[in-house]
Amino acid sequence: MQRGNAGAVTEIFNYLLITDGVKTETFFNHGVVEVIVKGEEIPTPDKLIQRISQIIEHLQLTFITKVKIYAQHEITEFLIPNQDFKPMKK
Repeated sequence: MQRGNAGAVTEIFNYLLITDGVKTETFFNHGVVEVIVKGEEIPTPDKLIQRISQIIEHLQLTFITKVKIYAQHEITEFLIPNQDFKPMKK
C-alpha cells in the first residue's frame, strides 16, 4: 500500500485490535489513525502503543504519520484522550 485505502486501514486495525471485552473504532484520514478503545477494562497506553506499533511495522504501513488513541469506558459516552504518538520509521 502506498497511500492507504481508508476503509482497508480501518478494517485492519479494528480486526487486529480485538480482545476480550474491548472493541475498537478506527478512523484514517490524511496519514493519521485515530483509535477509540471501548470497554470496561481499557488496556494501558503503553500496551496500546506497543500493539499498534507492531501492526504498523509488520504490515509496513509507512504512510501512517501519527496515531491518536482515545478511551471510552462502557458506562460513559465521553471520550478520554489517552495517547498520541508518531510511529517509528525504519
